[in-house]
Amino acid sequence: MRNLVNEIAKDGGLSPVLEKKGILGDANGRRPGDVTIPLWESGRGLALDIAVTSSVNASNVESKSPCEAYTQYRKHAKYDKDFKDSETHIFGTVVWETFGAINSEGEAYLRQLMRFASKHLDLEHSSYCGRMWSRLSCVLQHQIAREIELRTKEQKYQYKRDEDEAGGVEDAAEVANR
Repeated sequence: MRNLVNEIAKDGGLSPVLEKKGILGDANGRRPGDVTIPLWESGRGLALDIAVTSSVNASNVESKSPCEAYTQYRKHAKYDKDFKDSETHIFGTVVWETFGAINSEGEAYLRQLMRFASKHLDLEHSSYCGRMWSRLSCVLQHQIAREIELRTKEQKYQYKRDEDEAGGVEDAAEVANR
């Protein structure tokens, strides 16, 4: 998702930087610039934090809009105070839910990026946007499928380790039903 957002910004001639270091100084574990656009507004750059949150995890099941909650309580809660007085960057988020919803802030940023891109490439805006929204959707679905596959493989590996440690072999149907 991050790479595709970066590609859209490149299409717009915005010279994006992936994983820009040092936006918040030398703070460990604080990398808000998944995609950073050096010049965005009032002489400041835009540090975009790109994320995907599961719509069905325990903290999101009761939420009406998991991507909005994740944006507010995770991303903005973590970074807003650091960007409040920043003269060099503003902070923004693009957060998807696993079922495809996107936070309103992220949608607004993507719409702006796509407008820059379609103008810069001299393409019909609706055609460019349609292709990019489709690509974003496909990339999201593909990545979620990969995560499910990885977790399934890890579970199979864990079952095998459990069998080996127990010293016995379980009925194949029982293992398959887990």
